[in-house]
Amino acid sequence: MNEYFPSITSNDSPMIIDVADVRKAAESYRELEENVYMTSGKSFDLEKKLRHLEQSAKNRFGGATDSELSDLEDVVALTAHRVQSTESEVSDLENKLAALSASGKKKISGSQNRKRFNQDFPTKPSNGSGSLRKYNHM
Repeated sequence: MNEYFPSITSNDSPMIIDVADVRKAAESYRELEENVYMTSGKSFDLEKKLRHLEQSAKNRFGGATDSELSDLEDVVALTAHRVQSTESEVSDLENKLAALSASGKKKISGSQNRKRFNQDFPTKPSNGSGSLRKYNHM
């Protein structure tokens, strides 16, 4: 059973909010936040490993063979790719969070926008007669 409750908007007209929708949005938002934190942690750990590998390569393999250096470069390249991929995941999750936040705000203020767009707007007709028409933008 869906619960509904009235909410007072800025123009004091009641608006109905579906509690189930609010709960779903809150849960989705919480899950996305959790994913952002976890993915950010992965990104930080991978960057730390990359710096460690680069430093180890400088310190230990100053006189290494070309084959050893090539293997090390492969490891560094793979780690750098993982860092970039993880950062991309973080960015995607942040964008999803922003979209979810924006859609929640739009849903709550949706009835206010409908009222604005239902207003009559005077316009000049293209034939230049000067008479005014009413437009309904919905």
